[in-house]
Amino acid sequence: MSLASLLPSNQQPHIEGRRSRRQRVLLPGKIVFERAMRTVDCMVRDLSPTGARLRLLSPEMLPSRFYLIDFRQSAAFEAEVEWRRPSELGVKLGIGHPLNRARTFEMRTMRQIWMEHVARP
Repeated sequence: MSLASLLPSNQQPHIEGRRSRRQRVLLPGKIVFERAMRTVDCMVRDLSPTGARLRLLSPEMLPSRFYLIDFRQSAAFEAEVEWRRPSELGVKLGIGHPLNRARTFEMRTMRQIWMEHVARP
């Protein structure tokens, strides 16, 4: 499972010092860390098969590794910070964990966060 599945399948190779081309998007996300006890709202602004640029909605000190909840796919992606700016992060995306198959406390907590988000009017 990948956030990149939201991207068009007809992307051409792109030379810009990145492994893959970025697509501009505007998707809500949630950063989750400290065993799913802390969260930070964000917007996914650019997306590629291997990473994303996140706009932080409030300035926060974040760890270098966390989960990024994708509300559209009901999944939590492992993320690692590649670069930081005051209101933005560049992250490398790792494994996606389907929240409908949550087995650990951490994943069940993220599933609850996802359910609360999608239940909002």
